[in-house]
Amino acid sequence: MQLTAPADHTASLVPFPLSARAADVRRAAALLTIRHLTEEAATNRWIRITDRLAREMEACGFDPIVIALELCSFEDAVKDEIERRQSFGRH
Repeated sequence: MQLTAPADHTASLVPFPLSARAADVRRAAALLTIRHLTEEAATNRWIRITDRLAREMEACGFDPIVIALELCSFEDAVKDEIERRQSFGRH
């Protein structure tokens, strides 16, 4: 039996979900819930965090749509972590 590769030799990249990167989610939540952090400073910090993640994914060759979807799920995970911390009184 002879095995042959597809003619176009393409492969799909599947990212490890950003929302499952627990250390990154916890770190982002911690950085965004520091006492005395202004809304503007928190927004700037969030932009830096997400820009870094997007650049990492771009460097790996991910499609912009995949990057946007991953960043949305990461944002949801960070919001959930912030909510969890606030529920348990942990900042």
